[in-house]
Amino acid sequence: MRRGSIASRKTRRSRANTKTDHSDSSSSIEKAEKESEENRSGDQEDDHESLKQEIGLDPDLELVTFTINDPTNPHNWASWKRWTYTILLSLLVVCVAFGSSVVTGGLGLMSDKYHVSTEVSILSCSLMVLGFSVGPLIWSPLSEQIGRRPVYFISFLLYFIFNIPCAVAPNIGTILVCRFLCGVFSASGLANVGGSISDMFPTETRGKAIAYFAAAPYGGPVVGPLVAGFITRYYGKLSMLFWVNFAFSGFMWIVVSLIPETYAPVILKKKARKLRKETGNPKIMTEQEAVGLSLKELVVTCLYRPIMFALTEPVLDLMCFYLVWF
Repeated sequence: MRRGSIASRKTRRSRANTKTDHSDSSSSIEKAEKESEENRSGDQEDDHESLKQEIGLDPDLELVTFTINDPTNPHNWASWKRWTYTILLSLLVVCVAFGSSVVTGGLGLMSDKYHVSTEVSILSCSLMVLGFSVGPLIWSPLSEQIGRRPVYFISFLLYFIFNIPCAVAPNIGTILVCRFLCGVFSASGLANVGGSISDMFPTETRGKAIAYFAAAPYGGPVVGPLVAGFITRYYGKLSMLFWVNFAFSGFMWIVVSLIPETYAPVILKKKARKLRKETGNPKIMTEQEAVGLSLKELVVTCLYRPIMFALTEPVLDLMCFYLVWF
């Protein structure tokens, strides 16, 4: 009995220590996030003053920034909310990858329906993947001008719509063109989700969230052929593949439209616009508004520069080929 009581006391003590360790760990994470936020706030103020001096901005300008514990700052959202958005955004990436691979289980049906070779049918997958290389040139810079949320809303609405002509296509040409456009429109999920997740987490706690995003592109190509094989075996109609993808993309379009804006400069622009309206002071603006970019500078930065890097940097090309093949 005595040995049993001693053992039970040790067990209770170990459980208490475990709970204490967990609470200490969570509190240390929260403390690290708070300290990093305070440091960022102080650094931002210093940066703004130096920016005014370097560029020659009006010293009377009032640059809008996040304050400490600002509820509009995505870093200060509740942990459960940030993780919910992370899972939903990762599911968006799964949806994009699913759409590219779902046709692979129905290539035989496509060849029989349109009387084309298997190689031509494979283009329905290849052209969508090719669209993934074009889309980021549009959606990435656009998200930095108007925000992540409008880009998701516009691009996934178009992706959702262009699944319809794929399902009712009278010939193979219609499918190939629309599949390429589907790749261009859905590429916003691949290009911007990593940025959206980074918007919500400070550097110290970002790793685990990014891991979910990094794993998501591998989920779609796994699930897509399985669903396609089931439909091909038990339903036997090519159009059903596209209707399933139509439903999935439509559901994700609704979900991602409900996720609030996460890009800090766009949130601050709205905040500055509201303050200007309330105070009547036109010198209240964000750093992005104060510096500004002309259309030519925007085109050079967002379109011309990435293409030149791809054409002139062998190391970048090798990394791209590595990502494609492995």
